[in-house]
Formats: sequence, C-alpha cells, structure tokens
Amino acid sequence: MKNRNLLSALLYCVTVLFGLAGFALCIFVLPWFPKIITDVYPMLSFLRCFVTVGVYAAAIVYFIALYRFMGFIKLCANNDAYSSKSLSTLSCICKCSVIFGILYLFSAMPVVFVVADSEDAPGLILIGLSLDAIPLGIAAFSSLLKGLIAEVTDRCNKKEQIF
Repeated sequence: MKNRNLLSALLYCVTVLFGLAGFALCIFVLPWFPKIITDVYPMLSFLRCFVTVGVYAAAIVYFIALYRFMGFIKLCANNDAYSSKSLSTLSCICKCSVIFGILYLFSAMPVVFVVADSEDAPGLILIGLSLDAIPLGIAAFSSLLKGLIAEVTDRCNKKEQIF
C-alpha cells in the first residue's frame, strides 16, 4: 500500500512537471515561434496564423490529456482503477492524443518540411515525424490499457453474477 501511494505521488509530480514545461513553452516560446520562423523564412508568412492557432490548439488538448491523466492517477491511488470512470478517462486520453498528433501534423509539420527542404536537412523531417509518433504511441497504449481494464471489469461482473 505504501509503495502504491509513493508511486502515485511520483506520477502526479511528473505529470505536474510536464504541465509546467508545457505551460512554460506556451508562455515563453510559442508567442515568438511564428515570428521567428517568418523572419527567417519569409515564404512561410502565409502559414503564420495557421501555425499559431494549430500549435495553441494542440497545447489545449495536451493540457486536457494531462488533467485527465491526473484523474486516472487519483483513481488508481483510490483502488478504483477497474471502474467505468477509469475507462472514460482512458478513452479521453486516447482521443486527446490522436487529436494532438493530428493538430501537430497539420500545423507544425508544414513548417518542418519547408525548413528541412530549404536547409537540405532530410533528418529534420524524421525528427518531426518521430515527435508526431509519440502521441500516437500514447494513444495506442491508452487504448490497450482501456481494453485490458474493460476485460477485467467484465470478468469481475460475470463472477459477481454467478455468486
């Protein structure tokens, strides 16, 4: 029991640190990012508004997913991991991850492609695509975990019906 609370506290702290890092990026880096990109690469000036809206929308989805993950940690800490609340939380995390990946793909990747083409750096495209694969991996993991929890919950319900 003590290890579970320690692990829950550790996951909670890591989640808060990820949230603070995302918040710092939104405050200090993202306001200047479109301006710097359009100053260095003037041919991207038509994408400035699109990139700004897309990146901030992805940030909002990121914070929603972090909030829901913190709720999932609380459910696990309270021994309520095998419930319908945890299934809905994992479903929301899965959807947020997919939406984040799509928003990143359509808002930031066009900039990465143009920069990689103008700098003759094809490795930059691979780095950008690998960053897009991370949320899709999170979505796959949360979907797998949701399926496992649903299966365990169904088995427990069937056993309760027998007795």
